[in-house]
Amino acid sequence: MKKYIKLGLIAFALAGCGGYVKNQGGSENLVRLDVEPVGCKMLYKMQTTASYYEIADAYRYLENNIVERATGANAYWVEKQSTVQNDWTMFGPERSFVFDVRVYNCPNL
Repeated sequence: MKKYIKLGLIAFALAGCGGYVKNQGGSENLVRLDVEPVGCKMLYKMQTTASYYEIADAYRYLENNIVERATGANAYWVEKQSTVQNDWTMFGPERSFVFDVRVYNCPNL
């Protein structure tokens, strides 16, 4: 019986691991675009791999990376998004989110 209680507590603790990535350096001001913008200056392309339980945390990680580069970006468009299985993980996310992103400076947002 004690074994089941311990397993339940571990599962409960792991389920609560989402929502730990916080916005940094103004990344909450970035705009995620649904389509490729017109009239914006593309600054660069990047690929980011984020290993988190929730996709919302992976997006926050991506936005924090964009702001870290300090290039004057205010918008980004996710060109391609996929997931990759994490091999050999016992206590951690079973997948990583992979983003191919184009970062923009748009004057009219």
